[in-house]
Amino acid sequence: MKSLKKLAFLIIFAIAITSFISCSWLNGRSAYEIAVKNGFTGSESEWLESLKGSDGKDAINGTDGIGIAHITIDYMGRVIITLTDGSVHEIEVTDTSCTHDYIVEVVSPTCTQGGYTKFTCRICDFSYSNEFSPETGHHFYERFCVFCNEEESFGELEYDISWYDKDIYSFEISTKEQLAGLAYLVNTGTDNFSNKKIIQTAHIDLMSAEWIPIGTESSPFAGTYDAQNLTISNLKLNKDYSYVGLFGYSLGTVKSIDIRNASITVSGYNECIAIACGFSSKALDGISTSGYIDAPNSSYVGGVVGKTNEAIKNCSNSAEINGAQYVGGIAGYLTYIGNLTLTNLSNSGNITSSLQEVGGIIGSVYYVCNKSENYTVKINECSNSGNISAVAQAGGIIGFSYIKNDHSSYKTTVKAEVLENTGNIVTTGASCGGIFGKIQCEASSYLKNSTSSASIQGMAYVGGLVGDTDFLSVSNCSNNESIVTATKYIVTNGYLYAYLGGYVGYGYDVSDCTNNIDITYNEVGDAVAGIIGRCGGTITNCTNNGNIASNGGNVGGIMGHSNCSGTKSPYEFSTLTNTGSVSGTNNVGGIGGYVWLYEQDCNTNLDSVRLAKINNQGNINGTQNAGGLFGYLWVDGFWDTLPLVASDLTNGGNVVGSVSIGEFFGLFYSDSSASKVNVYSSLGQIIIDDEVLTGSYLIGDKRQSISFS
Repeated sequence: MKSLKKLAFLIIFAIAITSFISCSWLNGRSAYEIAVKNGFTGSESEWLESLKGSDGKDAINGTDGIGIAHITIDYMGRVIITLTDGSVHEIEVTDTSCTHDYIVEVVSPTCTQGGYTKFTCRICDFSYSNEFSPETGHHFYERFCVFCNEEESFGELEYDISWYDKDIYSFEISTKEQLAGLAYLVNTGTDNFSNKKIIQTAHIDLMSAEWIPIGTESSPFAGTYDAQNLTISNLKLNKDYSYVGLFGYSLGTVKSIDIRNASITVSGYNECIAIACGFSSKALDGISTSGYIDAPNSSYVGGVVGKTNEAIKNCSNSAEINGAQYVGGIAGYLTYIGNLTLTNLSNSGNITSSLQEVGGIIGSVYYVCNKSENYTVKINECSNSGNISAVAQAGGIIGFSYIKNDHSSYKTTVKAEVLENTGNIVTTGASCGGIFGKIQCEASSYLKNSTSSASIQGMAYVGGLVGDTDFLSVSNCSNNESIVTATKYIVTNGYLYAYLGGYVGYGYDVSDCTNNIDITYNEVGDAVAGIIGRCGGTITNCTNNGNIASNGGNVGGIMGHSNCSGTKSPYEFSTLTNTGSVSGTNNVGGIGGYVWLYEQDCNTNLDSVRLAKINNQGNINGTQNAGGLFGYLWVDGFWDTLPLVASDLTNGGNVVGSVSIGEFFGLFYSDSSASKVNVYSSLGQIIIDDEVLTGSYLIGDKRQSISFS
């Protein structure tokens, strides 16, 4: 009974309120509109709240505990009361004589105001709104909202430009506000600081406030920033600028700066992302970076610089980096014409890429010119210890590089020395190496005195030091304690190739290298060896002590597949030793699996092919064309006959197979009757289909005469 009385009283109360406010009933007006017309100045929600008491229940204190929990007005102007006991009651407070013919207006949300759908009666002008949507907020790009063009406040830092005087050419800054002031002056076009110098005089902590990069493509930084080896810590960038870093776009010099604990997150498909400089056109010297970069959809991503066209030296990175293409611990992408030096660079941060051209130091180096001058690219004293994961073309130092002078008479030579990698490298695709993933260069280029001790794994074109190269010579290098693996093969002209080597997957000259690691390839691709999978040049003074096992063909202790692509005459393989066991299908040898030397393929006329001081002590197992030294050796002239001249050949290993099995050569051909072998020794056994043969079986299948003496 009390509840019923209470409800009746509440309804009478609500009606009384609306009647009192209206004075005279107004056609088509809601209770709230009547209240406004009679002097109420608050919003509709404030008016509804005014009907409740301070305890959020009942404007009239009851004794039974039942009060008003919620009051709303529907589109017909009715007051809907929800009591605290859960019951709902409607009170008609408008003149219902109007049937309401509504005009519908949809108002879209803006950056600062919400959107809604408005209904207005054509007859009585009664209106109401519903289907509210929140405001969108500003979306800033390069400091301006892409929707309303409102200028963004300059980051989360107050900027201080009190230190600036346009008539002064040298400045000192020491606070985060002054550093933000530099960004403000450059980005607004006030001063690009060309021929001016900014000197940092104290450590600066940016306090993880959102940073706006110094310099844009339209308003670049062009001065010199010298941090004097002081730190800038807690750099934070979480917005998709065109050029991301402490410096966004720099045409000036940035040096001697230690940027610590940076956090950069870029979700868009941006380019030129780094901790120090997104883009730089001047030499970078003495920069170190740490923290992380997460830019999974971006290209040109580097710890120090995203993209540059100048020399880099004395820089280090320990930041974790995640990018798409052209990703490097120091630089994502470098392009240059002229003499170039990259020296004393190191990376210890792990690098992850969703695409290719990824390196511990530089992701991609693209150097091509057509000028009448010889140039040199020097890469010295660089090291990587960070793990690298990519799709293809990944290297401990450089992922991909094209370094050539296209002028017919002039060359650009790569001189790479004292490079070291200890970071594991994994690709799901081709071209993976401990130092270089893929490098295209001139024939006079070299890599020497370098080492990689890591796990190197790719689909094909995999080498302990170099995955894929055309004319880079490798000498006096080490792959100790490495694991080198290919997981599939490349299909070329219908043939399947693994191109897997302890030092070089697909390459050129190799000298003074020793392989002690076992290499096991479980697929059916060709060209697997302890030193070089495919050799286009010569090999001298190399030793293999590892066991080499493949389910494919063209397998050798030193080289798997060899064909002439060089310019040397005579063509020579000398001072080569194998002590490991070598097994495969066809074309298997202790030194070389398949050697095809056709003069037409060479870039010069050959007078002979020479073998000297060749020694095998490992057991050889193949199905067809298996030899203690070479499984398949074909020497053929084009302009003239081409003789094989060999001396000091030794085989001490057993050779097992079915067809064309020999102590020295499984299959041999030469188009010259002058081919000869001087000073030789063979103590190994020939085993064909489980039968041990007696007598001399120096050549399993001899296609041309050759003399032994």
